[in-house]
Formats: sequence, C-alpha cells, structure tokens
Amino acid sequence: MHRTYNYKDFTIEVETEAVAGIAGERVAATPLGYIADVNITKSGSPAATRRLHFGEVAERPLGTPAEALMRGYGAAQEVIDRMRNAVDLPPVPKEG
Repeated sequence: MHRTYNYKDFTIEVETEAVAGIAGERVAATPLGYIADVNITKSGSPAATRRLHFGEVAERPLGTPAEALMRGYGAAQEVIDRMRNAVDLPPVPKEG
C-alpha cells in the first residue's frame, strides 16, 4: 500500500511492506505484520532526512497496513516539526 501526504510544505510518501512468515516455506506465508517505509521530500528534492523505517523489529511488526501508514505518517510529521524548530530557533545573544 502506498500513500502520499502533504504536510507543512513537505511531501511524505509512506509505503507498507508485509513481513513474511517462515522463510523456506513452499506456500505463501500469511504476513506476520507490516513495516512502513517513509520518504520525506520538499519541492521535489529530498529533504535533509534519510529514508525511515518503522515496525522493523522482528518480534513487533505493525498489525495492519493502515496502522503502518498512520505510524509512518505520524513519525514523519514529528521529524518535519523537529527540523523546522531547529531552523526557527532564535539566535543566542552574545554576552560581553
């Protein structure tokens, strides 16, 4: 599942991937859960972030594709807010 969201002049792309069952099985395994692969861009060029992944811990993948989408989107919003807050910090006055 793939979704694109806009948030504060950024574009957030979230792709979900199923976490497969037991490796080596002859039949397709039922997904154990899902992970979210997130990419953040601004004006068509990559923002100052790397690709983010959520739910990768093998014992705790996310339960549904919808949960993976929303967790990825929420985490991307936090990353963008932190980036914007770091840029918007007022300068520290020099003492002297």
